[in-house]
Amino acid sequence: KLREGEHQIGKEEGKAEGKAEGKAEGKAESVLEVLELYGQVPEYAEKRILEEDDIKLLSVWLKEAAKAGSVEGFLKKTGLKEAQNG
Repeated sequence: KLREGEHQIGKEEGKAEGKAEGKAEGKAESVLEVLELYGQVPEYAEKRILEEDDIKLLSVWLKEAAKAGSVEGFLKKTGLKEAQNG
């Protein structure tokens, strides 16, 4: 049986993980929203973006999406286009 302190630590860690996952999910959705202004995002790219959980990388992608001018340009700049073939 867990002692009270161990339970609290586990609870706090779980809470922090959930918060980070939520932030990553929100950031990924923002990347897709910006890209959708340029056109349809290929399914493989949408899946890859939504699976990403690195907030820093998602922030880079969001900035690149805002500057890209096209879905194709974003995919080339971020290397996600090549990821389709791999």
